Amino acid sequence: MGQLLFCSHALAKKPYDIESASLNIYSLEEMSYYLIHNAEFVEMDFVGRTFCDWVRTEIKEEGLACKLEDALEQGVPSYEFARILLEETGYATEAEQQAAMEIFRQLEEKDELSRHKLRADRLLRRGKYHCAMEEYRWILQNQTEETQEAFLGDVSHNLGTAYANLFLFSQAADCYKTAYEKNTNPSSQKSEIFCLFLADKKEKQSERAKEYGIGTEQLKEYERELEAIKEQLPSDENVKKIRNLYEAYEKGTKEEIKAETKSEIYGIVHKWRQEYEKYGREETMRFWKRRKKAKEQPEAKQNIEDVLEHLNTRGAYTDSAEYKRQAEHEMLGRCEEIIEAIRELEEAKSEYRIVTDYLNDIQKIRNIPKETQEDLHEVAGNVAKLNKARDQYLNTAQKISDAQFVQMQQEEDEIPDAIRRLEANEAYEAAIRRDMNYLEGEKQAWVYCMEEVKEEMHHLRIFSYVLFGVFIVLMAVILVLQGVKNVDTKLMFTLLVSAAAIGGFFLYFRQQRDIDQLKRCEANINGAIILLNKIKFKYVNTKNAVDYACEKYHVHNSKELTYIWEQYQDAVREKEKYLQTNEELDYYNSRLVRRLKDYQLYDAKVWTGNPEAIYNEKEMVEVQHNLIARRQKLRERIEYNTKNILNMRKEVEEIAASQKQMVPELKEIIDSIDSLSSQS
Repeated sequence: MGQLLFCSHALAKKPYDIESASLNIYSLEEMSYYLIHNAEFVEMDFVGRTFCDWVRTEIKEEGLACKLEDALEQGVPSYEFARILLEETGYATEAEQQAAMEIFRQLEEKDELSRHKLRADRLLRRGKYHCAMEEYRWILQNQTEETQEAFLGDVSHNLGTAYANLFLFSQAADCYKTAYEKNTNPSSQKSEIFCLFLADKKEKQSERAKEYGIGTEQLKEYERELEAIKEQLPSDENVKKIRNLYEAYEKGTKEEIKAETKSEIYGIVHKWRQEYEKYGREETMRFWKRRKKAKEQPEAKQNIEDVLEHLNTRGAYTDSAEYKRQAEHEMLGRCEEIIEAIRELEEAKSEYRIVTDYLNDIQKIRNIPKETQEDLHEVAGNVAKLNKARDQYLNTAQKISDAQFVQMQQEEDEIPDAIRRLEANEAYEAAIRRDMNYLEGEKQAWVYCMEEVKEEMHHLRIFSYVLFGVFIVLMAVILVLQGVKNVDTKLMFTLLVSAAAIGGFFLYFRQQRDIDQLKRCEANINGAIILLNKIKFKYVNTKNAVDYACEKYHVHNSKELTYIWEQYQDAVREKEKYLQTNEELDYYNSRLVRRLKDYQLYDAKVWTGNPEAIYNEKEMVEVQHNLIARRQKLRERIEYNTKNILNMRKEVEEIAASQKQMVPELKEIIDSIDSLSSQS
């Protein structure tokens, strides 16, 4: 184990239960560890509002909870949800994240049955046969009418391969038979014949060979081929080696020879132990998951006694070579489980010692003389203040985008001039727009005036027609009075002619005035149009310059560009401040570590991550409480594994009691396990 690290996020008082894995999660770091190291087995059933609420209420990460909720609302795939969680936590390396995300993506893109097959195939390639068999059986139990026969055939074939690697050749042969019926793969047919040969079922082998149309010569060729490769089976070699060592131990006459043989047995057990350490926590989780499922199904055979009873019901079969191989497999399997439990026990004890050392460090810090505490508290306070300043910078939302920052940085020398030009162009554009509006208004006024003049001229024309008609009518009346009535009409004629002259003069005068006004309106309109055209040319050029600048800097106006420039300058100053803070932080961290090392602490560097606890007793109590809680969990873990080792050892002894011919061999292995257990 490495050093004990403080979680960068809060620990939950109430754990999040991942039901599919039978696992309680207390921190985001634990969740990240689970996702990274168990990518192939992770069920995305934790993705949902419940997990977001847990992050918000228990972990106190409001920002992360909001991001996860946004992802849910957007309907992103489950593996993207996991990616956000891993990135925000910062636990895993980029390479680990990419590897896990690739597995998540592949699983997400497949249907449920295909996902289980993908998991099972990977487990099979990695030699985890029991786990692979669970997945294959689940697929066969949950198939639907739409499931393709070829797919089920491949599943049955791989299940047979898992059985064969565990020396369960009869079951393997049945699986291969089913596989061939569904996918007609020659490999499944050949594998079935091989397994029947290994199971020593000659009659059934001949029957199947005849059914498949396999001749005697071809069958003999299969047997020769199988004889050539069966010695290479890994598990068979292990069992054979243990048997040979036992014979050598019994024949040995000198104590040093027996001791050497015994040492080789210990070496085999130690090798098994190393192999399981390679699998790590992942296999342990799967093991306990299987035990949980067994508890949920009381009708299933959950212990060795049930298995043996089941085998004994086969009568004469219990004396067969296959039965002995199965019994050996059960024995070795239990021994391997004990070794794994011992590994867990060792790990828990190691971590328990480390936690205890950290608790002792807390007491050492509290026992520092008061005359030296003030300087230590000052250094720790500076570290805390600098950490807070750095976190504040990292958590401060950037007011401009990264693209805007880069552009400002690239054109830093040109931006002030660009702002001034843009402001001037915008001002000139506004002035031109005002002039254009004025000229447009003046043009419209003259157009309105022209329309009024034209309307007046039309009315005068109508009035002149009316006046002329009235003059003719009155003249006719005067002539009639003079000719018929002999009335003196000189005065009337004079008045009529005078009125006609006055009216005609008035009409002529107004007509000439309207014509002059019409010409003046046309001249003014044409002048306004000419001026508008000139100003529009300037406006277009200025508008293009403004639009280009806005497009170049991705802004709407000079005010926005000025704002971005100011924010860039603030960001540059904050970055410089951040770099300076980091330099100061490195200095005070080194100083703090040097001071703490003077008091013989187990790990002085870890306190740079939580300097507040050094000068704040409340924080120190919180750290102590967390460590005590962690140590209590480790103590429960140690007690649980110790009890589990005793129970499994009892099961192994019961196997030994039922298989008396294997007692000496079992005793050597159990003694080796006891040796490992005592060393832990």
